[in-house]
Amino acid sequence: MGGTIAAVTERLRLAASAVIAPLRPPLLLARELGALGLLAEGRLIVLPDVSRSRDEYVTLGVPFSLRDKLLDEHLEIRAKLWGPRVSRQRALHRQGRGGGHLSDLQRVGVCSGRRG
Repeated sequence: MGGTIAAVTERLRLAASAVIAPLRPPLLLARELGALGLLAEGRLIVLPDVSRSRDEYVTLGVPFSLRDKLLDEHLEIRAKLWGPRVSRQRALHRQGRGGGHLSDLQRVGVCSGRRG
């Protein structure tokens, strides 16, 4: 649904809120959010969360006690995948409007309201 909204609008900002990152594979989630970020052309804001529902973690076999560390790992992976690249590499991968290379994903905003 977010992809459709991104594709048919030009000014509306999109927020992927309450993304419970520790329950998802980090590379898959980065790819999905990255694709949405490219469609949104810099208008996507991601709000990662860890959830307080122990049942969700138990059901998926993810250690509840590691949720904060898993979120940190997600954020590190996204920073590496979406970080700036050498400009020559970026130019080789651009194809028309919006680019298409992971280096373009640095335009995705990530907000965190985590309490320490």
